[in-house]
Amino acid sequence: MSGGSRALALVVAAGLALTAGALAVAAQSPRVEGTWQFVVIGVSVGLPFLVAAFVMARYRERRPLWLLLIAIGTLYAVRVGAVSDDPHVYTVARAAGQFSGVLLGWLMLAFPSGRLGSRAARAVVAAGALSVAALWWPQFLLDPTLSSGGEPYGTCDGPCPANVLDVTDAEGVARALGVAFRVCAAGLLVGVAVVLAVRLHRATALMRRILAPVLVASVARLAAVSAFLALGSPAWIRGFLVVTYWGVLAAIVAGLLRGRSYDAAALERLVHGLRVRPAPAELETVLGRALDDPSLRIAYWIPQAELYTDAAGEPLALPESDPARAITPVHSAAGEPLAALLHDPGLLDHPELLDAMAASALIALESNRLEAEMAAARGGVIVAVEEERRRIERDLHDGAQQRLIALRMKLGAAGQLVERDADRARAMLDELGGDVDAALAEVRALAHGETPAELAELGLDGALARVVREAPIPAQLTTAGLRRHPAAVESAVYFACREALQNAAKHAGAQAAVEIVVRDEGGSLSFTVSDDGHGFVTGQPGGAGAGLGNLRDRLSALGGAIDVESSPGGGTRVSGTIPLDPA
Repeated sequence: MSGGSRALALVVAAGLALTAGALAVAAQSPRVEGTWQFVVIGVSVGLPFLVAAFVMARYRERRPLWLLLIAIGTLYAVRVGAVSDDPHVYTVARAAGQFSGVLLGWLMLAFPSGRLGSRAARAVVAAGALSVAALWWPQFLLDPTLSSGGEPYGTCDGPCPANVLDVTDAEGVARALGVAFRVCAAGLLVGVAVVLAVRLHRATALMRRILAPVLVASVARLAAVSAFLALGSPAWIRGFLVVTYWGVLAAIVAGLLRGRSYDAAALERLVHGLRVRPAPAELETVLGRALDDPSLRIAYWIPQAELYTDAAGEPLALPESDPARAITPVHSAAGEPLAALLHDPGLLDHPELLDAMAASALIALESNRLEAEMAAARGGVIVAVEEERRRIERDLHDGAQQRLIALRMKLGAAGQLVERDADRARAMLDELGGDVDAALAEVRALAHGETPAELAELGLDGALARVVREAPIPAQLTTAGLRRHPAAVESAVYFACREALQNAAKHAGAQAAVEIVVRDEGGSLSFTVSDDGHGFVTGQPGGAGAGLGNLRDRLSALGGAIDVESSPGGGTRVSGTIPLDPA
């Protein structure tokens, strides 16, 4: 037997045991006479457990709902003790039994999920619990002979059992509290009816079908309590109270069954709508009509861009924190993200319907996703992704690649020293371990779009100083008035200086030296990297190095510019300027 079957069997067994116990208590009481009263007791205690078992069997995910039903059945079993002649049983039953009414209101407000979904609903339930604590329980301290009027299982024709909690005789005050409590109970039911009516007005057609029986039952329950307040507790009013209690439980079952029949009708409407092979823009309408939710939207997952779009390829943000919208993800047959349905949150109470809808529309969703993907490419979404790919490529070239080139040059130098100066070669090789770690860290940072660690920690001045220390040729750094700036600005200057320094190391000659000057003044950040090496004729293809094209892209994106001056034998000078935001 599975865990679910065992839990279901335990609920049924608990219901049978409590019903049998309540009937046994009733059989010992001279105040319970006739078959009708035994039927009332048996049905009132057992019916909540039967409904709970029905919910567990059909809607196992609605755990709060069937737990509420079990609690109601348990409290009604305790309430039967009010017919007992034992003072302790009688007192406990009268004190605890009224909480069954609070739970009954909770059940109506929390249906169909079992959770109180609004602040108003929580306020009504809290007010009901407070009325029991503040108006009902104090009576037990003030009245030695509590009346059992209003109990559905029978009244005390003679003196009732003693109230074991009585500490003083203030019967008038106790009766006033009793009247106030009954008025509050009626107010609680009015609140339940109003909250349900508002929910019904705002709900989708599906939720209206589910809630309507419960609203009718709450109005009938309000009428019964009002009749009790106006006319007292003759037998017919007690019977009316019992029947309306049963009516609430029957309304729970009726609402769930009406929802299930609606599921079948919705699937039939969907199948009919899909027969005409709706266009991408029409599929939302077909699904919305099937679910009777005209606000339904479809968001298609575009894996290349890693975002959702509508059928036209326009980016569509999912409402992660909107209480008026719910999200149901849809996956392909291979289990990959395909789309998301944005719909009325009331449909979350019908996961089987949503799953069936998604499965039925899967082929149409897959076809529409391809069209949305092509539309996104035409609209520039894929272009943006390609631009991000180029950014990573540029950062790798200007950053990690330059560090790796320096590593290669150091390895070459170490190889030449192995035979001439083994100790120095070993020391140089030992230094390479830290250089490799730094290169790996930089690759990871660039892949995630992060600022290089040394630039974030040390600033532009400190980061360039480290680059100069690690340069494979003699280099000198001069800075003037350098401050911290946005990461994009600092990164552009940092990578530009690194690229120019590495170009000098590769092309200027073994005896060349480099000077880097960075100035932060006059509303701009400028830099100059100059060497005294071989130089080249500007304008020759590839003469300035392919990496300088990346640097131009970086600086132009920030409103800046870069310039390269060189001549054969006269060295090379790379200079650039980025205007600074006055803020």
